[in-house]
Amino acid sequence: EHEAPKVAAMVKKQTGKDVTFARRLGRRNFCDADRIRDLVSELRKDATIRSSIFDALEAWYDYAVNHNASGLIQEAEDEYGLELPPGIASEDICLLPTRRSGASLIKFKAHIDDTHNADIVVTTHALSLIDALQWGRVVVDGGDRPIRVGIFDEADRLVDAAEGLTGVRIRLTETGVPKDVVVTAQGLIEANNGDGIELDLTKPDHSNFVDLIDSHKDDIDGADIWLKAAREDGVFHATVDPSPTSSLPAITALALFPARVLSRLWRNSSYLRSVVFTSATLGRDFETEIKVK
Repeated sequence: EHEAPKVAAMVKKQTGKDVTFARRLGRRNFCDADRIRDLVSELRKDATIRSSIFDALEAWYDYAVNHNASGLIQEAEDEYGLELPPGIASEDICLLPTRRSGASLIKFKAHIDDTHNADIVVTTHALSLIDALQWGRVVVDGGDRPIRVGIFDEADRLVDAAEGLTGVRIRLTETGVPKDVVVTAQGLIEANNGDGIELDLTKPDHSNFVDLIDSHKDDIDGADIWLKAAREDGVFHATVDPSPTSSLPAITALALFPARVLSRLWRNSSYLRSVVFTSATLGRDFETEIKVK
């Protein structure tokens, strides 16, 4: 991203064309003013919390509602000098997929809108692979200029990114998870003598559970990714499991073959016309790992 002006100048010199750039990051890179406010309200119930904690969080709230700020957590730290207080992590204040309204969501949508008119979009390996899972519908979400060329720097890290991305675990005890989802998951576990189950969509009770998750996906953080995984037979291993420390349920989905996600970048049905991999350390091992022949 920082090299964008230099690249634009080089392209202009070689082709005579002006190119525009946009950065694209995921929701969790943005802070959520409503979550910060709710966190402060919850912490005020504890009389032992130091006033400095509240002062720091109030500064984060002021940043989150600042019309001149992007809402990015990194910007808050680098350009506004903000630091999260001890015991508070970015996961506690970031924007979640369950957010459906509010000033912070408006900022995030404006961030996406910037990609719609850009010639070049700079993003992360992780978001690029999420885009691959959805066949190119994520990075320029809602735009009418789909991405047709992908250039992946540090491409030797793609396999690790795919392995980390294509697994999701959702604790169904999180705040906001509908009770009928929890009860149904517990029923599936109890019917299997208290053990976890591997979902088999040919079984009506398993298929109905996936449909139930789908009907509540707006209320469950991570549900979209889990649903995509659960419905890709032979690609993912989807389960319903009890907690190791209690009988409370969780749902998981792990990729059986993470490289298959990468293959979406170049297979015949790919949404990309061309893909370029660059890295100082690429070699035959990389070609083997991503199944290039």
